[in-house]
Amino acid sequence: MDSVPTLCNLLQSEDKMVVEKAASCLISIVASFNGSVELLDQLCHQGVIEKVLPLINTGRLSSLSRSTCSNLVGLLTKLACNSLVAVKSLFELNVGNTISRILVTSDLSHGMPYLLLETQNNQVNEALKLANQLVPLVPSAARDVDSTQMVLAKEKIIVDEPRFLCQFSREILPVLIKVG
Repeated sequence: MDSVPTLCNLLQSEDKMVVEKAASCLISIVASFNGSVELLDQLCHQGVIEKVLPLINTGRLSSLSRSTCSNLVGLLTKLACNSLVAVKSLFELNVGNTISRILVTSDLSHGMPYLLLETQNNQVNEALKLANQLVPLVPSAARDVDSTQMVLAKEKIIVDEPRFLCQFSREILPVLIKVG
């Protein structure tokens, strides 16, 4: 946990290999903490989302490996799955814009070689998983008591801050309609 702020700062490096390694470490850390709400919340408080989201938004992902790109979006998904701090941070940082950009970019895939297209589809899949984590399911569709509580807590965030859902919908729905 002590290394997280340093790893976050390394994401801003000009050296592609440094960014790749730092991203890989953060991805592994989030994966290993996936079962602990407290640890995921701590990661959020240490700035993981604030450093990863701009990396995705600025297009610097194109200089990273395809798997790292998808895995960084997956990192945000894992955080949003079990951390309400992450959900609120992602809404506050307008993650809908990021998801929308990924979906719009995927529309440019016509004529791409299969391997590139498959990797891009993986990134789109991760972006859709992230959107799914942010907008709660109907509580009865949750699998267990913990899932139901998480869904209700996410719903409360949206009810308490209706601008989050409005902003998210404005960004995502037009793109989903176009892509669909």
